[in-house]
Amino acid sequence: MSSGLGHTAFVGVIVICLFLVGACSAFCSLGLVAIACLQLLVVLLALLTFPRARRLCLACNSGAVGDEMHLVLECNALASLRSRYVSLFTGSTDTMRSFFAQPDHMGVFHYAVNCLDFMMI
Repeated sequence: MSSGLGHTAFVGVIVICLFLVGACSAFCSLGLVAIACLQLLVVLLALLTFPRARRLCLACNSGAVGDEMHLVLECNALASLRSRYVSLFTGSTDTMRSFFAQPDHMGVFHYAVNCLDFMMI
């Protein structure tokens, strides 16, 4: 069985989903949680539908695979957004695990939501 989404990427997407849903439920009304979950479901279904090699980033047109790591840490189109969250990128945040394990949970949450908003435009 060949899936467009590798095991590691799938786990990464699930981690993002759980983090955002948990943060939303702690700080937002139920309606906003439902909207955030719907947006995440759309992204997850898109990732599951297309083979990894065809999931090129549409934001930066660099030819890079548009996976969650590229979106959060590497995409040139999000450089200006990253500059608003400089404190999140000063330490050892070269993996998704280290990025989401930072003590500034609300900063990570807001950055992740802004990344998804940028990609939904």
